[in-house]
Amino acid sequence: MPGVLSFRVPANDCEAPRDRPVPWAGLLLTTRFGWVVVATFLRMYFTTKVTRVFRLGFPLCVVAISAWSLCFAGCRTVAVPEDAASVVSGDTSIDRFLSLGAEERAAWLDAYRRELRPVLDHGLAELQRIFPEPEFNLIGRLKTAGSIEEKILRKRSEGKSYRWLHDVHDVIGLRLVIPSWAALPLAKGRVTSAFPVIKFEDLLHPLDHSAQYRAVHFDIRLQGHPAELQIHTARSALFAELSGELVYKGPYRDDERVRNYLADLGYALFVLDSGMEQDLPGIPKGLPPTLHDALSGMLAEFEQL
Repeated sequence: MPGVLSFRVPANDCEAPRDRPVPWAGLLLTTRFGWVVVATFLRMYFTTKVTRVFRLGFPLCVVAISAWSLCFAGCRTVAVPEDAASVVSGDTSIDRFLSLGAEERAAWLDAYRRELRPVLDHGLAELQRIFPEPEFNLIGRLKTAGSIEEKILRKRSEGKSYRWLHDVHDVIGLRLVIPSWAALPLAKGRVTSAFPVIKFEDLLHPLDHSAQYRAVHFDIRLQGHPAELQIHTARSALFAELSGELVYKGPYRDDERVRNYLADLGYALFVLDSGMEQDLPGIPKGLPPTLHDALSGMLAEFEQL
């Protein structure tokens, strides 16, 4: 049930089991070398050849070492078992999440999304604060429960399974639309100064004519939660949505003609957004009427930007 699992991600957002401090004195008695040291000192202690000074000094040394180990216990750590990591971090393992029934998973994800709504609102407010100019547009969304589960299952089938639920870093999605790529250095500078950055990806591919997608991505932290921030121009944002509907999530994923045309179109849009003149490529002949109409509508929208 939703109330059974915690959906709070801590400030440090740990992805591995935490470490707990263990005193050196305890380690001395849990290793073979430690036992040899202790046995040697005890043998010397009870030997008649040892002076009275050593007999008095050895207990004092043991007390001093024990006190030192307690004061500096954090210098040595022992890993907590993986089963306890979800309790320690406050996050939920993917295996535990998938062990729930379908209705329980859906209810849990709905509750998870409700908790993230204020975090999304906070992120949009922060972006509005650092990008007050009308030339910048802001968009925010929460991934649907179905999309979250679909992504978890898809990654597992691809052999890239998530370990923890907060590894799905784009449940909170933010998009900053800039007037042109000339404004990118300004946008990057403001983002990195306002948010803790987890990861940065430059997906512009200026020399790759075959790239299907162009944008700049940041994984940032909002109130302890991971979020994805994409930077687009108006043309690249529209192109990403329409090409995603046709190819990435659509029926033309394996159609080479469509993929090649969209690659040429995407590069032409990138050149335009870089401040240079560029003609948009014409639609290939022989495409299905519905696809031809969709591409015609796309070109008409680009002409208006």
